[in-house]
Amino acid sequence: MSKFQVEFIISIENKDPNNSNADVNIVFEDGSRYFGTFFTLKNISELMSNHRKSGESAYGIYFWATNMCIVSKLTSNIIEDTIADLIKNGLFEEVFFKIEEE
Repeated sequence: MSKFQVEFIISIENKDPNNSNADVNIVFEDGSRYFGTFFTLKNISELMSNHRKSGESAYGIYFWATNMCIVSKLTSNIIEDTIADLIKNGLFEEVFFKIEEE
């Protein structure tokens, strides 16, 4: 696991880097693919506030997401640096879901 490319399911270009989330596919040179979602803390706080009003998540008392990673800001550089650090520290496969080929 070394070189990778991040594919954003929906572009983050017009998103607030301080208050947003993004689903991504991480693709490696060998063709293996992984999925994950990046959130900012502000975004999680806003989602929980919305859940308190809507009744979701027991009226906002908790928040969870599969394959979640929290970042300080939602930018391409920060996401790429985060992925590289997780790989370096042997944590990548603990965070992201491997997409099996059909």
